[in-house]
Amino acid sequence: MIKNYFENKKREIARKERAKKVKHIAAGTAVGSLLGAGAGLLFAPKSGKETREDIKNKTVETKEEFKEKVNETVDKTKEGYDKIKAKVTSKVEETKEELEEKKEELEDKKEDIKEDAEEVKEKAKKSKAEVEEGKEEIKEVLKDTKEDIKKTVKE
Repeated sequence: MIKNYFENKKREIARKERAKKVKHIAAGTAVGSLLGAGAGLLFAPKSGKETREDIKNKTVETKEEFKEKVNETVDKTKEGYDKIKAKVTSKVEETKEELEEKKEELEDKKEDIKEDAEEVKEKAKKSKAEVEEGKEEIKEVLKDTKEDIKKTVKE
């Protein structure tokens, strides 16, 4: 249970690091594309007007590609988060159920122990009563024996 929690935390941190790397790669790709496109356009044998138009178009295209990559990364991160959240929620529910079952088992055992204690108490009372009866019987026997001894001594 605790081990799973730490494993999930570790995975979550790893996912965040991968998402950062993906963002950096996407940003690098976008910047590289822009620089490459800009350099290509600047050194192309075209008129200034055509070159500016190409730069503008390539900038818009690269910007759209970058947005798309960022959105994909965000979506994947959200999906991963939702999966982890669902798993954690599921584990929490399972743990709650297990704890509730254990609590019920302990309550049952508690009742059993109370019942056993009552039985022992009753048996102890019966034993005490039997001992008292035996004590009275022994007194009677001793009394009779004493009288028999006295009779025997007198004779």
